[in-house]
Amino acid sequence: MGGPVPRHLWDDPRVRGHLAAGDFGAVFRFIRAHTGLTQLDLGSAVGLDQSAVSLITRGKRAVLTRRVVARIVEGLHIPPGLIGNGAPDHDGKVDWVNRRDFLVLVMGAIQTPATLDERQLDFLARTGADTVHRGRLGTADIETIEAVTHDLRRTVAARGGAMCRASAAAQLAQVRELRTASCTPAIRTRLQVATAELAHITGWAYYDSGDDSHARQAWTLALAGARSAEDHQPAIDLAVMILRDMAHQALELSTPTTAPARAHEAATLCTHAENLAARRPVSAPTRGLLAGMTARCNAAFADADGAHRAATVAQEAYARTDDPPTPPWAWFITPAAIRAQEGTLLFRLAQTRPEYAPAAVEHLAAAVDAYPDDAGRDRISAQADLATARIIAGDTDTATPDAIKSADAMAALGFTRGRRDLLTLDAVAARHPNPTDVVELREHIRAALQTLN
Repeated sequence: MGGPVPRHLWDDPRVRGHLAAGDFGAVFRFIRAHTGLTQLDLGSAVGLDQSAVSLITRGKRAVLTRRVVARIVEGLHIPPGLIGNGAPDHDGKVDWVNRRDFLVLVMGAIQTPATLDERQLDFLARTGADTVHRGRLGTADIETIEAVTHDLRRTVAARGGAMCRASAAAQLAQVRELRTASCTPAIRTRLQVATAELAHITGWAYYDSGDDSHARQAWTLALAGARSAEDHQPAIDLAVMILRDMAHQALELSTPTTAPARAHEAATLCTHAENLAARRPVSAPTRGLLAGMTARCNAAFADADGAHRAATVAQEAYARTDDPPTPPWAWFITPAAIRAQEGTLLFRLAQTRPEYAPAAVEHLAAAVDAYPDDAGRDRISAQADLATARIIAGDTDTATPDAIKSADAMAALGFTRGRRDLLTLDAVAARHPNPTDVVELREHIRAALQTLN
């Protein structure tokens, strides 16, 4: 039996292009223009109310969940194979930043981690590492893997991931080869967690280097690994943290045209993390970081009240002492990091509501001063936000040295991810009423951006 859309319309190259791009708003507009169907007709066919169809049609709501995509495909009888995953990159591989089924893959990694199709993870084929095969693993082996993993995480936190991306990916490839070795169930679980953590670190190394697509691949692999070892307490913390980091990236990828969709994507990832944390206890620092990211999502939706409520939840979580022990890899969640989280939230709010800028400056300045050397990457990011917040607050004189320090440090470390911070800083400086006050600042920013291109 046919659907509400004549079959020949699915052969039209225009609608096929919309489907390949995952642009369901354009699909709805095309169908209405060529069939005369109303929004109510479409809603009835795909199981959505008229208001939802209207938002999608006008491009005000992105279709990002597997459930809604499935409704549309089934309700409109869309032929299989027409729904695209996003645009391919220069190598012909799918760009994970723009693939429309990313949240579907994430949900799959959470619910059925064993079904993750690793053939989609092309970063695994790029390590070029010579691996060593082992027949059996013992306690000394897993302790060595955990120690190397710990050192890699500290290096990435201190210096950013640009200089150690290759070594992190190579170590991950090596450890993944040990999956077939015989060992006790306890060692097997620790190996799963260590492998997931290595994939998490590798994702951050790619992320710092500006390779967002491979960062998402590595984090999806890490999430599946952590979920496979969920009976081990640190694994659930790690899964929550990975989802939180995915949300962080989604917000950072936001542009003026994609902001609503990216905010929705980030909020969905946080919801998945909250659902995991509701099933099994997680440590107080992990709960605090997740609540802090939820606050940032609310800020992205211009919901200041919701952002403050989530920030309060974060502070309450950090104050708790009765939660499970903090995982060893969470050493970076220090008072400085907590202060920076508060300051970053206020800074995001200040971009549309300048009255938040002085409080953002207070928190970020305290964080920058308190960050130890082994958290250099986070200090650099916080310093860029601090400089921007100072300009918003009208303190250009103090903003200039902060901006110069941050820009020069990013260029020296090859911290490509920091380009977004610098572009935001430059855009705010460009709006300064006295351009001569920000000439030096903007010159350093431009020089750093050329280095990071």
